[in-house]
Amino acid sequence: LADDAISRIAKDEALPYRPRFMGLLSPALRMGPWTLEGDFRYVTRAERVSFFSNYERVPQKVFNLRARYQWQNFSVQLQVKNLANYNYTVVEQNLEEIRNFSLSISGEF
Repeated sequence: LADDAISRIAKDEALPYRPRFMGLLSPALRMGPWTLEGDFRYVTRAERVSFFSNYERVPQKVFNLRARYQWQNFSVQLQVKNLANYNYTVVEQNLEEIRNFSLSISGEF
């Protein structure tokens, strides 16, 4: 590959907003009508950004947790996203979601 003069990206230079490593771990445990699930996402900090290169960049370390109870054709689920309330951005100056909770009830008829 050659350097790209139009985008001003050198041959071996990292693309903006691209992490070097991304990992996702999603364990689940089922005990009768109960299901417990979790997601842990780790993304290394972006080595290059387009606009605010002087701002501190941090890796993404986000843990989500779900608990579901199934009864006949109905289920109730409680979900917590960003359990540790970790502050991070994907694009400069755009804070990603803070800790939030959701409760859902669903049924099949």
